[in-house]
Amino acid sequence: MKRVALGLTLVLFACRESPPQDDSKGPTVPKRPPVDPDPPAVQAPLPFRSPLSEKELPTTAANIALGNLDGEVAAAREMIAKTPSNYHGHLLLSSLLLLHGAVHGTLAEYDEALAHADTAIKLAPREADAWVGQSAVHSRFHLFDKALDDLAHAEKLGWSGRDLEQSRASLLQAQGHLKEAGVVREKWLGQQRTIDTLRALATVRADEGRIDEAEQLFIEAQHHYPGLSPFVVSALWLQEATMWQNAGRPARARELLAAAHERIPEDVAVAAHLATALAQVGERDQAIALLRPIVASSDDPEHAGALADLLGATPEADALRVKAGKRYDELVKAHPDAFADHAARFWLAAGHAPAKAVPLAERNFTLRKTAESYGLYVEALLAAGDKAKACAIAGDAVKALPLVNQLHALAWKAYTACGDTARASEELHATKAL
Repeated sequence: MKRVALGLTLVLFACRESPPQDDSKGPTVPKRPPVDPDPPAVQAPLPFRSPLSEKELPTTAANIALGNLDGEVAAAREMIAKTPSNYHGHLLLSSLLLLHGAVHGTLAEYDEALAHADTAIKLAPREADAWVGQSAVHSRFHLFDKALDDLAHAEKLGWSGRDLEQSRASLLQAQGHLKEAGVVREKWLGQQRTIDTLRALATVRADEGRIDEAEQLFIEAQHHYPGLSPFVVSALWLQEATMWQNAGRPARARELLAAAHERIPEDVAVAAHLATALAQVGERDQAIALLRPIVASSDDPEHAGALADLLGATPEADALRVKAGKRYDELVKAHPDAFADHAARFWLAAGHAPAKAVPLAERNFTLRKTAESYGLYVEALLAAGDKAKACAIAGDAVKALPLVNQLHALAWKAYTACGDTARASEELHATKAL
């Protein structure tokens, strides 16, 4: 749930929600000149690289930003304690808990966010922003249809414009409706080039497999942020890094994740992705060192599973597998849509139970038709020995997303397993062409 979109994201949380800007004041906060959010068409070429340095893109110190976030959460709680009937307090706390939970890897805060969003709706069913807040929480739990219904309620109550359209586009994108989402993203980028509009279109292009175009948009986005929040900058780099990890470029992802980790070392999502990238480039000990404190503090079993995978056949790894497996069973029972994909990945890898992964991957596939959901389903089917169905789904995947190279590679694997040498050869040529 933490991935961006990534998804968001992830996703949100696959990607996270765009956090509020940090307006800290004090001598340790770097000063930056205001940035024109819509610069003239003729301008000097941007440095084609990311991440930018602290000097080029200064942000508030992590300890200040995290302290401010803690303070805002405490203030929202106090507001509710004083006036329980004030829906604004419940709405504010719900949005803050989504960010706080993502940063610290505490899934329990998502449940609390959902409870406060529900309370806000009960207190103010005729207020559009209450429905918008509930939509954000439903999205975090992968309840995409419910989240779209929430936005429809908000629209009936008068909410309109860019924020409505972009929020709806995010949900359509999460479900795999990339063409529809792309139209909205292009529209608003054409009206104003900001970090949000650039990043939004970048994620669509990444999902489509148009990596070069996505990279340019991600890099330009850095130059359109006038704020100082390290959360915003870190989230941007995390989304780009996720694109490179999905594309099989862990070294490039590592560069971005290391920069994001330097900005906010406490950000669990960034640290966990960095650990994966480190392991992929052969730096296993560093990856383990990053994961150990996360496993100790987070109630998200994904990290325990990742650490168990790195530790291999050891008593510690076995204990972590048992712990993660039990936790995933609890989470899938409570929130099946939100954790089906994460649990499926666990049972495919550290959990060593591909048969248990198949129904979870299938459930995730019914929710959304993205490159990740196609890939996870095919991998689960192959691991469980259902070669015929894996080949059928792989064929659908490359037709739906013809520019996503990893899907062609997976289709080659599936057709090879099925003994279809002709189609396997076609997919191998497709991967080379891309």
